[in-house]
Amino acid sequence: MPTCLIDRTLSLGDLIVGAGTLLLAFVTWQLARSTAASVEAMDLPFLLGSFDREGAFSLGADDPEADDSEVYWALSVAVTDLGSSPAILDGIELQTKNGSRRLLKEGWNIDRPVLAEEKDLHLGIPLEVDAGGDEFSPFVLEIFYRSASGQRYVTSHEMEQIRHLGVRRLKFGRRPVSPIR
Repeated sequence: MPTCLIDRTLSLGDLIVGAGTLLLAFVTWQLARSTAASVEAMDLPFLLGSFDREGAFSLGADDPEADDSEVYWALSVAVTDLGSSPAILDGIELQTKNGSRRLLKEGWNIDRPVLAEEKDLHLGIPLEVDAGGDEFSPFVLEIFYRSASGQRYVTSHEMEQIRHLGVRRLKFGRRPVSPIR
């Protein structure tokens, strides 16, 4: 059985070689960690909503050609993928800032990929409120999406209504949420 004896016969050259080997191992380990993080970051989508400051709200209809079609207010949003990989749009939520009132029309949902080549997706999000008369400002638009690898994210936009039918973004941010199981 091999044994390792450490005694006073260790030369300075052996000590320098040993320390250099340990240093090289540490640097290699750090490089591997940072490379893995960089590769993961290259696969991140980042969906951002943009709004028309002067005319973000407009009237919409389920079927514009039908006489008896329901007319509703809609929020116009251009969803842009600023990331380097495709994002799969899981859903959108719209509510008052304090969460006391849901503003989305009941039953509306979306599930559509936003491809890297198709940077913008224009949506008319139907509302349960009268944008011309109801008071619901400030409000929060949340865009839920996932990467091709399954990591889920949400981008939140806090906004307020200005000049009757316009909006102003107060702040926004992206955070990861639990992965799909």
